[in-house]
Amino acid sequence: MIEKRIHRFLPLALLLLCMGIWSARVSLFEIYDAAVENSAQLDAAHPAKK
Repeated sequence: MIEKRIHRFLPLALLLLCMGIWSARVSLFEIYDAAVENSAQLDAAHPAKK
């Protein structure tokens, strides 16, 4: 009986997992872009610190 439940919910779990990975990937890219912009601004503000 438990195996039937697992087989019923497996596609839904895989779909949720893929959606979670996709949204995490997108947010990681956004965070990376923001970090690059911030570091570029800091380098422009303090060029002698390099």
